[in-house]
Amino acid sequence: MRQPKGFTLTELLISVAIIGIISSIAIPMYSEQIAKTSRKDAQGALLQFQNAMERYYAEQSPYTYRGAGASGDDTGSPGIFSTEAPLHGTDKYYDLKITAASSTTYTLSAVPKNRQDDDRCGTLTVNNTGEKTSDDTNCW
Repeated sequence: MRQPKGFTLTELLISVAIIGIISSIAIPMYSEQIAKTSRKDAQGALLQFQNAMERYYAEQSPYTYRGAGASGDDTGSPGIFSTEAPLHGTDKYYDLKITAASSTTYTLSAVPKNRQDDDRCGTLTVNNTGEKTSDDTNCW
């Protein structure tokens, strides 16, 4: 008599259970890494934006430059830098904004959108003194 070939139902169910357990751990970790990568792109873009503001200040003196904000004020979408992050690629996960500006100070923000909407760090900000803030203290 020949030995039966193949897997028993018990072996198959154990394999499916193991795959389920591994997936329940790996998928959330992968999702967090994707969010962290997008967040790092936004942080890098904010620092480049900050450099652009400093270059503008060195050339033009005040930080106020009549930005693209409502009624020509100095806040809103930047006129001297990209309006979205990451800077390269077609998928954008943050809007870059000037949220406060005076002749000697500014605050820049990266506001999450699309898949980053529910990111635990929320809006990332940096100001003219280099102070970095976010909704969660462990994001910078």
